[in-house]
Amino acid sequence: MSESNAQTDSFDGTIGMTIPPDPRLVRPVRLAVGGLAALAGFDVESIDDLRIAVNELTARLIERGDGSELSLKIAVITPNRIRIDASTVAGVEPADDDRFVFSDQILSVVADDHGFERSNGNVTGWIVRDAVVWDDSEGA
Repeated sequence: MSESNAQTDSFDGTIGMTIPPDPRLVRPVRLAVGGLAALAGFDVESIDDLRIAVNELTARLIERGDGSELSLKIAVITPNRIRIDASTVAGVEPADDDRFVFSDQILSVVADDHGFERSNGNVTGWIVRDAVVWDDSEGA
């Protein structure tokens, strides 16, 4: 048996997954996001924010897609930053985007940055969340 390497202070890596457009399958995505964020040193509140953001991201893509699978990439892009990119084949464009206003409000609270785009027959979305870095040098 070989001895395992000691865990480093920071973790970088990427998880890719593809899921059917079924809201019940968002839970495994949230678990993967939470696990990767924990490895990257995110605190519990930031992890919860990421999980909420994943719900909003996937719900919008499912609603705007044509029923095709969703492709997701969850990446630690710097030691304190996670980016989630997702895409699917675009469906019929909704006539009214007002229903996405509340989703945007939620994402503006739980993500540091986010966006959606429709181009080349696909709909894509992304979220960026930074970890909260606590300054322990200040007095308690």
